[in-house]
Amino acid sequence: MKVFHHNDMDGYGAAHVIKKNLGLTIQMVENDFVEVTHDIEKDRKKFGSVKDNEEVYIVDYSFTEDTHDILADIIKKTTKIVWIDHHQSSLDLLANHPEYKRIPGVIKNGISGALLTYIHLYRVRDFDITEAPEYLQLISDYDCWHLKMNPRTDNFKLAYDCAPDKWKFLDDCFDNRFDSGFIMKMCERGEIVRAYIDNENKYYRETYGYESEYDGMKVFVVPKDSNSWIFGDLIEKYPMVVNYGFDGEKYVYSLYCHNKFNTNCGKIAEKLGGGGHKGAAGFTSKELVFKKKK
Repeated sequence: MKVFHHNDMDGYGAAHVIKKNLGLTIQMVENDFVEVTHDIEKDRKKFGSVKDNEEVYIVDYSFTEDTHDILADIIKKTTKIVWIDHHQSSLDLLANHPEYKRIPGVIKNGISGALLTYIHLYRVRDFDITEAPEYLQLISDYDCWHLKMNPRTDNFKLAYDCAPDKWKFLDDCFDNRFDSGFIMKMCERGEIVRAYIDNENKYYRETYGYESEYDGMKVFVVPKDSNSWIFGDLIEKYPMVVNYGFDGEKYVYSLYCHNKFNTNCGKIAEKLGGGGHKGAAGFTSKELVFKKKK
């Protein structure tokens, strides 16, 4: 068996729900759970490891017109596939290729991969997210960029980020999933960290951030592999904000936009070889795409 999952909190959360549902041990997770990142070259090799008739789960991972051949190759090897995702690019692919609708699972926008995985595996009726554990609602609120549960949402994300063992953290959350006091303690832990991060982000943003431009649109860029918090209130002042990291070979970009703008980060990322949501998306490139505006 193999479980392919995105490398962020939502992807790990989705994979962890599968782990608990199947009663797997941590040793099985280490052998059978595969992290994917939308680095297409690396992901192709990882998906290529699927064996004939192997049981496969693909969670919180989107395929596009440029990458659906990966999915087609898996289908040739096995029919034991479950695909659960929430990205618009996956919905677009299904619209153009209805043959993929036969794959068991669920593709639905507006609810994160982790929460969709729980709803699917634990048979939550009518996608009623209020029946799901609060920690999964917080993951979904963060990943889908709803932020309706803030500040708990951001604080929970920080508690997750600080955990030295992500699987252990998620084990504790799942095992105490109906204990609101436990989740509150996790959020309080993150609140302390947030104050420190806000000060660090302010310094880095003001020291290294710069204005760029994409297709005539003003963009603010921070050259640091981080999340949307790095931008502070600038996310409400620019049609799109971008941060990136460089691993010596390629740039890894994250795109964000506030819902007050008409920007569609997912569509922009698709044009550049990646994918994601309207409000948050990503892609990789061997060239620096967002240069400082002169």
